[in-house]
Amino acid sequence: MNRRECITVILTSVAAPLMAGCGGGGSTAGNIGGGVTRFAGRYAGAATLQSGQVGVIDFTAASSGQISGTMTVTDPTRAASRAVIGVAAVTGAITSSSGAFQVSGSYSASGSAVPVSASGVVPASGRSSAIQVVVNSNTYTASLGAAPVSSVQFSSVSGANANTTDFALDTAVTQPNVPTGDFIALQAVGEEAGAAQVAGHRSVILQIIGASAVQSGESITLSHGAPGPAGSVHDFTFEQATDSGTPRSWSASGGQVLFDMVTTGATNALTFRIVNAAMLPNASTGAQGTFTLNGTFHTV
Repeated sequence: MNRRECITVILTSVAAPLMAGCGGGGSTAGNIGGGVTRFAGRYAGAATLQSGQVGVIDFTAASSGQISGTMTVTDPTRAASRAVIGVAAVTGAITSSSGAFQVSGSYSASGSAVPVSASGVVPASGRSSAIQVVVNSNTYTASLGAAPVSSVQFSSVSGANANTTDFALDTAVTQPNVPTGDFIALQAVGEEAGAAQVAGHRSVILQIIGASAVQSGESITLSHGAPGPAGSVHDFTFEQATDSGTPRSWSASGGQVLFDMVTTGATNALTFRIVNAAMLPNASTGAQGTFTLNGTFHTV
């Protein structure tokens, strides 16, 4: 990229919110001693970028002060298979006992490395402040707040050739209430941390298509392969990557999706719960067996 590009990132912490001021590029660990143990935890959040793109940052601060994680840049206007623009591995450290931190990394776009970095101060649990993340030297700022972790839980597993260990989700892309011809589509994709193309990598996909926008507080019955009224779609799918390049997939034949919050526009925020989704194998993908999925999904 030739222009300076900066994003505003809203970060949330599983253990504590993240507080930051404007910071520079690289990440250099200082002599931090034992005073950083209280800042250990996982931090995650989302940002609205220029041109409607979304940045999702997710990192863990160890009790030693070392930090590692990812920043994923997506374009919600693209189809899910092309929505991810780049994933940057970020590393760094908490550099003082006050909680000051730095992380940096880069992702590849159009054959060029795009640098990203973040810096600020990690406060005690329950606080809120700001974090500034820099992409190609341009900076935006946003306030932070606590948010729960997105996760998936398995039960009633029978003969499934999938990894059915519970796992946390990194949000990949959300598209709430996008007009599509005579219908309105809502789509959310959540992925397990790590490289999406590596065998064993897991993800979940929710797709709701109907005549009206999905509203906060709404409950919808899941029904893969059985269109609802007026050709609507209420689909929830679990996928696991394979060495062949074609993921195995299971889709919900029942269960509910409960929308706690739906916000469109620049925020594109969703909070929903998957309740007792009865997952059946899509045989053409090589999937076998059945299981029940429950989970929570949050974007900021």
